[in-house]
Amino acid sequence: MITNFKLIAKRRDPKKINDRLTNLRANDFVPGVVYGNKIDSQMLYFDKKQAAMLEKSAGKTTIVPLSIEGEKEEKNVIIQELQRNKLTEKLIHIDLYAIDMKKEVETEIPLEFKGVSLAVKDMGGTLVKNMEEISVKCLPVNLPEKIVVDISIFKTFDDLICIKDLDVPEGVEVFDNPEDIVAKVSEPRSEKEMEELDENVEGDVSQVEGVSDKEKEEGEEKAGEEEKGEGGEGEEKSGSGEKETGKKEDAKEEAQAKQPEK
Repeated sequence: MITNFKLIAKRRDPKKINDRLTNLRANDFVPGVVYGNKIDSQMLYFDKKQAAMLEKSAGKTTIVPLSIEGEKEEKNVIIQELQRNKLTEKLIHIDLYAIDMKKEVETEIPLEFKGVSLAVKDMGGTLVKNMEEISVKCLPVNLPEKIVVDISIFKTFDDLICIKDLDVPEGVEVFDNPEDIVAKVSEPRSEKEMEELDENVEGDVSQVEGVSDKEKEEGEEKAGEEEKGEGGEGEEKSGSGEKETGKKEDAKEEAQAKQPEK
């Protein structure tokens, strides 16, 4: 699937102060990199609005035209990775892979489960998803955005959906074993099973509560010693965290730039 949205980027030079990761992010830019298809890896950065449009308009298998400031020819790219801040979930880095529209690509296609299962609705079963995506190979123009899995076929607990049952578009080759189970519906637990489960949980809790006071005291003493040892470094580590992250990401991009093309 090719999107009508065009992504615009500017080249980034990590040697320039204004192009360093922390400075770019402070000014609402998102750093990134593009590599692949017989091109040298290029460090880039994107306007905040462009990055937001990419998140909204493109999936993992969406082909996006990329225009880099100062270059005449556009590149067709797919999203390799969107990196986010672990605490805030804010987008902090964009990895793009340039593709050759005449060459097949290998990637993962997400599965979307749709429909109403009678085995779940009327019989109290639980839908079990063994897969969330499948591995495929095809020409970029044939890349589907997703593959829909119709769970309405689940009428009993014996029904299964396997790879071979998926409605895969023509021109798309699936690598996964055709007999692999994609999804099924498990029976609800019996009262006896629920009672046994409750007993196991209670047993685990009693073991946790049975930790000796001596072990607790030793743990508290150790924690106290560690706090004393790190007390003078706490503020320094906190203040330099973002800088260290920036250095590591710069190093990562430089390493990617030196890697040979796949």
